[in-house]
Amino acid sequence: MNFNEFGGLNSGILRTVNEALVLNLVRERQPISRVAIARTTGLKESTISSIVKDLLEQNIIVETEFGDSGGGRRPLMLDLNRDRSRTIGVDLGCHRTIIGVSNFSGEVIGQVTIPTDPVPAAFLEQLANAIKRAIEEFVPAGMAIEGIGFGMPGLIDREEGRIVYAANLDWHNVAVGAYMRQHFRFDLLFEDNVRCAGLAAVWFGSLNDLKHGSAIVLVVDEGIGCALIIDGHLYRGATLGAGQAGHISIDREGTPCRCGNKGCWETLASNDATLARYNRESGTDLSSFAGLTERLHAGDPVAAKVVKQTGQYLGEGIAVLANLLNPELLILDGPLTEAWEHIEPEIQAVLKRRALKENHESLILRPSPIRQNTTLSGAISLALCRNFAVAGVGNSRSRQVANSTY
Repeated sequence: MNFNEFGGLNSGILRTVNEALVLNLVRERQPISRVAIARTTGLKESTISSIVKDLLEQNIIVETEFGDSGGGRRPLMLDLNRDRSRTIGVDLGCHRTIIGVSNFSGEVIGQVTIPTDPVPAAFLEQLANAIKRAIEEFVPAGMAIEGIGFGMPGLIDREEGRIVYAANLDWHNVAVGAYMRQHFRFDLLFEDNVRCAGLAAVWFGSLNDLKHGSAIVLVVDEGIGCALIIDGHLYRGATLGAGQAGHISIDREGTPCRCGNKGCWETLASNDATLARYNRESGTDLSSFAGLTERLHAGDPVAAKVVKQTGQYLGEGIAVLANLLNPELLILDGPLTEAWEHIEPEIQAVLKRRALKENHESLILRPSPIRQNTTLSGAISLALCRNFAVAGVGNSRSRQVANSTY
């Protein structure tokens, strides 16, 4: 994955392949010694010394505690300078919106949550005020802000920061970017919230062990969407509409979907669909998916039944994706991963029946390894990863290694 694909880049912070390679190793494996960098990269010690010296002078990395000596002098370890700057991320959800503030390492240090007002004009004012509140609370006076990354639902125009259409909110042509530029002078970057989850998977190294760099990050929440990573590159589609997997029709005679079709995948397998099914069968009025997983782990038989059904419905759609794209890896992301031991066997059973044998057997199926909000992490990374991007064209494999994907 080339981080240059995400958001606009300031050419002043683009790096050489070797510099980005060293910097990303520090980011991924901190604390790390110069010796370990040399062993991992194969670069000459003089090259590493020069790069590390420059990064130290730029206040991007810092020397920390001594590491194990291995028989000689104990080496100084290298870390990112976490307090070099702050970055703002926005996870604009259908029910709630989270504004997170991270340090330079991408770790969220504070957040503000607001309900997502269904009226766009009212919501944009509330969002701007919440971002200002987050900055006041979590960004020390005088500290640099890298930018604000927005993860937004539906089909979006990344350049303008406009939500073209979000079915679950019934929003059309909502000019988030134009409104926010009136209030903030920082760099503003925008991406589909599902692709933000894909970026988070890249940023935190989930794709490092792949041979071909083909993966799907399937996000199951209020709806269903997927980030498609093909040969190490994010695929957006001819009109930026790729990944709308939730609107694959699983049952032509099924429940009407907000998109206008019937029996869409998300009407059967989304968190909202699972919760609605549980409430119907149990006669309760549970309002959160977290509450459902609590009941599941407490041994509630109705919760176990409906979650297993969701696993089967997920298997139906994943079989379509496996046959269509034959990815190496599918990462399932969202609150449903808390019920992984219940849904994974159901998915595998359906895949065995519905997917081609070779496509099923070659597919690695994993829950997301990221415990924090992945859309928020990806939104933060939109702005933050520009510090780690590689300049020039060069060798694609070198760029991919330097940009820490596989």
